[in-house]
Amino acid sequence: MKKIYIFVALLLLIGCGGDSKKVNSSDELEESTVESDLSTATGGDVSTTTDDGIKKIGKAQLGVMANGTVKLYEMDGDTRKLIATEITSKGETIASIGNFDLHTELLADNKLYLYEVSGGEDWDVDDNGDIDDAPTQNRGSFQLLAKGDSIKKSPKVGVTLVSSIFYSLMLPYLDSSKREDKLNSFSQEIIAKDIDGDGKIGVGDILGYDPILDSSSLAKSYRAKISEMLSNILNGRAFDFEQVVSAVYFVNSGISYPRTEAGVQNALDHGYYSYVIGQLKNNRDAYGDMDDDEVNMNIAGAYVGISGYTVFDITGAIATGNDNNNSLNGFVHDITEDNNPLYTLEGLAEADQYYSEVVDGLNCSDTSTLSDDQKASCFNLGLVRLTSLSNSVKLLFGGDEELVRDWADGVDVNSSDDLNGNHVVDGSDASACAIVYANDPNDNCRDGSMFTYRGRVSFNRAGVEYNTTLLEIDVGSATLGFRSFFKLTTNKDSNNSVVLTSGICDKNFNMTTNAIDGTNYFPCPTVDSNQKLMTIADSLATSSHIQGLFPTGSDTRDTVNGYIQNLTGSADGIIDQNNLSNYLQRH
Repeated sequence: MKKIYIFVALLLLIGCGGDSKKVNSSDELEESTVESDLSTATGGDVSTTTDDGIKKIGKAQLGVMANGTVKLYEMDGDTRKLIATEITSKGETIASIGNFDLHTELLADNKLYLYEVSGGEDWDVDDNGDIDDAPTQNRGSFQLLAKGDSIKKSPKVGVTLVSSIFYSLMLPYLDSSKREDKLNSFSQEIIAKDIDGDGKIGVGDILGYDPILDSSSLAKSYRAKISEMLSNILNGRAFDFEQVVSAVYFVNSGISYPRTEAGVQNALDHGYYSYVIGQLKNNRDAYGDMDDDEVNMNIAGAYVGISGYTVFDITGAIATGNDNNNSLNGFVHDITEDNNPLYTLEGLAEADQYYSEVVDGLNCSDTSTLSDDQKASCFNLGLVRLTSLSNSVKLLFGGDEELVRDWADGVDVNSSDDLNGNHVVDGSDASACAIVYANDPNDNCRDGSMFTYRGRVSFNRAGVEYNTTLLEIDVGSATLGFRSFFKLTTNKDSNNSVVLTSGICDKNFNMTTNAIDGTNYFPCPTVDSNQKLMTIADSLATSSHIQGLFPTGSDTRDTVNGYIQNLTGSADGIIDQNNLSNYLQRH
């Protein structure tokens, strides 16, 4: 049986230029971006008639979510194709907030579609039907999955916590012959009463669920977890959300895989990552046919799955990046496309821990004396660390996906996007300049960039204070003009490093859509699961010498070594901030 913790056929993929994509990526996007103003919707009904010229409206409702980004994907198995993007409406009433065009004209009856809502401001966080005095920022995402004909027929279509639970349960069956049965059975698993009035419980009740009116219609086991799951989504803890859904599902369904290695592999193949982690951590003694290395590898493989990657994602991105003129740039783009790098890093850090236990004290460069499990763990640990480094670079750029893409693709040196003419877009110049400052505040950035010390900024979360230095960095030229960026660094006591950031927030980590002003709103620092401020220096230290985890003479080792030499400018494999700064400004 194929083990999920082994990244199979890696050398074959790289040797033949094989390609694969993450679940969350798409190739050619035919995207329609419209900022909806649907504040005239009335009566709380989230739909309009579908006559010609009248749009059918959906509603993003955890609480009602204003200014949220809604992406509509056509699903082909577990592969997404983005076909439309919307912004949810603002307003002053429950009825007028959170509405968006469903784009039913783009939906085929028998195809499966996914609406995913991210960001935005929740104006009814307790679902009591009253507008809150101030909004709660949404740091996570929630989804609705349904067939085109179900969306068209349903009198109400809401993207809610309930539809997100439904989506999580459906994930292992998107490309399965059991998909149609699961659409109905999971609906009946979650919903206890008929909501849409058609005399039965099915997908229509998932679509029509209104958190203000219908919370009593949920199955009791889910009702007990609503508050926890809502909090997890709003705070971006998709990691914990998946665990809660998985735990409730297994309690309700009575499913139990055999407590053997084969049973674990079967659960992993079906995407029940949290189930595997819980079993192997809490019921270790029940798995007598597995040694400690096998247990650690399976736990690590489950964390890789939770972080958002499939078996072939990393190998495919390496193969694609190897054919790219800017190979490391291309790999970073491919492996971080359309993901949340902070939560990816959390999962990968856990996987790193368990793979490291297997390879501790081993020489991964010489595999002649290693077991198959040890060889696989060396390989996978190298891939995990390379992927972690790439996600850290994305956070170095503030988690800005568009910036990563532009940086990877390169820009016209005569365009306003490359004001200093060094083939690097401005945001990465600003990151490089911040690294220069962290290394030596008396040093100068590359020509065309300059930094201004703005002062100390302390962020506070749950009683913990994080002290940073705020820089305003100007990038450009006298001819084309300058643009200003804000970056955070730590001080000497924290190894003088650039802080990894994601989004915009105030000093209490409240996320906002307001622009950074250096007074009230700042780049939002990222904090790991141990409540430690995340910096690029720590990420680089973890990634040093990762080519040593691959066998001497292998194509993969040569490819990874090429990436590291691009970063360092030397063959010794040591990565530090200064190397990275030079790379960012050179490519």
